[in-house]
Amino acid sequence: MAEVVPARFELDHGARGAAPLLRCTALERPGVRHGFGTRLGAAPVTSSAGAEASASAERPQQQLGAVAAAVGVAADALFRVRQVHGARVVTVPAGGKACDLAVIEADALITDRPGTAVAVSTADCVPVLLADARRGVVAAVHAGWRGLAGGVLEATLDRLVAGWGCQPEELVVVAGPAIGREAYEVGEEVVAALGHLEGAWWRPSPDRRPHLDLRAAAGELLRRRGVRQYTASTHCTRRDAALFYSYRREGSATGRQLNVIGLVAQP
Repeated sequence: MAEVVPARFELDHGARGAAPLLRCTALERPGVRHGFGTRLGAAPVTSSAGAEASASAERPQQQLGAVAAAVGVAADALFRVRQVHGARVVTVPAGGKACDLAVIEADALITDRPGTAVAVSTADCVPVLLADARRGVVAAVHAGWRGLAGGVLEATLDRLVAGWGCQPEELVVVAGPAIGREAYEVGEEVVAALGHLEGAWWRPSPDRRPHLDLRAAAGELLRRRGVRQYTASTHCTRRDAALFYSYRREGSATGRQLNVIGLVAQP
């Protein structure tokens, strides 16, 4: 696995009008604001709420405006995409509008523009946030097993290196709340796709199917690309029903966590 940086995850209930978010001390860097979503303060999505609204108008999640307030950006400066479990990476363009990116199919977003933030939604998949505070660029990645197998993390690293000269060993990377190893029994399709990641597997007994540790899988893939500053939450979305939504626990109608990272606008 990639080197695990000692860090704490702390629930920040936020100021008035801001969403409660889990924050990781590893990402407390100059100019960077972030948070991993919970089901606290959630409400049904409205038609203006972003990429997933049209697919499930009643699916609850923390509201975009409250999440934006929690990281200090305007609601229309919080960018999302239509997630499809792929490996496409999108960069927030100069003058870009959130509504324009919301219809693009992708699973990773990058921004280098102060006063903007990028977010991905999850409900058992791993949200991965990356930051290079020195170069002023951050990224958010939605990584389920299909995305990991398809190379979404590698594609994001490649874009950061090519576009901003980032060095993988200097990046701070944090994997947030996701389904835990003990709760994630998988079938042969997943084994065929990710079986080469030796440190990501656990079999509770010889007669049980294997279990995948998504965050260990992400760590191993990142290490292979030179990432050294990596830490992962131990929160299990399936186990902790009071704090998180879970696809495995509640089915396709469950809500979504919004996970966000952004850059502070210069005065």
